[in-house]
Amino acid sequence: MIERRQAGDATCLRVVVVYPGNAFLRSLTDDFPAIRFDFHEAVETALADAADCDAVISFGRFMTRDVAETLFRNPRLRWIQIGSAGTDLLDGVTPPPGVVLTRAAGILDAVVAEQALALLLALGRRLHDAVRNQTHGTWGLPRDGFECVAGKRATVLGFGGIGRAVATRLLALGAEVTGISRNPAPLPGVTLRSVADLQAILPDSEILLLALPGGAATAGIIGRHEIARLPRGAMLVNVGRGASLDHAALAEALRDGHLAGAGLDVTEPEPLPTGHALWSCPNLIVSPHVGGRDRRQPERLRALFAANIARFLSGEELLHCFAAGGPRPTPSR
Repeated sequence: MIERRQAGDATCLRVVVVYPGNAFLRSLTDDFPAIRFDFHEAVETALADAADCDAVISFGRFMTRDVAETLFRNPRLRWIQIGSAGTDLLDGVTPPPGVVLTRAAGILDAVVAEQALALLLALGRRLHDAVRNQTHGTWGLPRDGFECVAGKRATVLGFGGIGRAVATRLLALGAEVTGISRNPAPLPGVTLRSVADLQAILPDSEILLLALPGGAATAGIIGRHEIARLPRGAMLVNVGRGASLDHAALAEALRDGHLAGAGLDVTEPEPLPTGHALWSCPNLIVSPHVGGRDRRQPERLRALFAANIARFLSGEELLHCFAAGGPRPTPSR
């Protein structure tokens, strides 16, 4: 265990928190009196303050490769915790010896899965058309185009926590589900295939749902060729990373009717620029990367951070480590 120190002591354990709207984390000071917490809303102010800290807790999008490498110059640093499941902004980062990076795995699985299903169901039941008609005060009953998930063949590309949560919900709606991953783990009721089988699976995929992480390995994985291989009338939903999907090819497939509809919670770039071709596409719903938003998200994040802080203090293995520069970290004394 780490001995308790006075907050004014230069050797006191220090954790820098850089998180917008960080009020939900300030009660950590009551739970861990042995730690001096310093709270920041922006990276710019946090970097100078983090020059002699033991750990950094950061909003996911703040922790880029450049920021991490700046933090690594601090010889006292032992741990960086990010508040996102995705780690693509840190691709290629190698922590120095004794430094561990952890992520917020599992926190967003259910809520992002619900966003995926919301987009899919809204497309299938033409709710976007209903809302558009409502704003104009017209009944506007669509003549056709309604789709039901039950009985459809759905492929989930990216079978991590979010992909598995999506698959569970698709099964509950009566879909026949195939999960594709580099290292697929079994899930009852789901047929598992490898990424190498993607081209063979696409022609049988009436629903294609993307839940991929970012990075070079997934960039452009669904392009014009892959979209063309989907059966005519297929629906596509992306809640992973915008860069995994060719937006020009998607717009073309929506306009010529090859795809019945598409739902995007992520785009490349973000925000999607005014005048972008996607904005005028038929049967497209774009939500502004809000899949991870939930009123209970702050309490789930706080619980994870607190669990890892407790482990950090006791020298236990940290939860959801995705990169480590050597043995298990112990705080500087």
